[in-house]
Amino acid sequence: MLLVGLKQNVFRQLKDQGMLSDPISQVMEENVMPWLFERTLAFLREEGVIEVNAESQLTDGINEPKAAHKAAIVGEYRRREQAEKDRIQSIEDKAAAKILRKEERRVKRRLRDIDAMVELIKKEILDKGEMREGVTSINLDQVHANYRQGT
Repeated sequence: MLLVGLKQNVFRQLKDQGMLSDPISQVMEENVMPWLFERTLAFLREEGVIEVNAESQLTDGINEPKAAHKAAIVGEYRRREQAEKDRIQSIEDKAAAKILRKEERRVKRRLRDIDAMVELIKKEILDKGEMREGVTSINLDQVHANYRQGT
């Protein structure tokens, strides 16, 4: 019995010191582990690329709708601003047209008053008076016509 325990202890110590090695673990350490490390590094590098791509996709996915929304807001702001300018211009145009109509009515009233005065002068003064030779006379119709032409 003593030899049985001694044999196991010797083999264990030789194995711990690296004198005896298991062929499977030796193949694992020499071939499989370097391959596994290499594949793991390649996977991690690929994951890094995927992470960068995922990050760029995420930022693009956020920034593109953000830019489109901003453009829509700017477009709506400009449309409303233009609508307000158009509304103000319309009010100013209406006010100018109103002033113009008022001035045209005033000029028409003035022309009617002048026509009425010319008719009154013809009726009360010219038609009733006596014609004398040598008296300078002015045709009132021509004065009135010149007034209408602005001269």
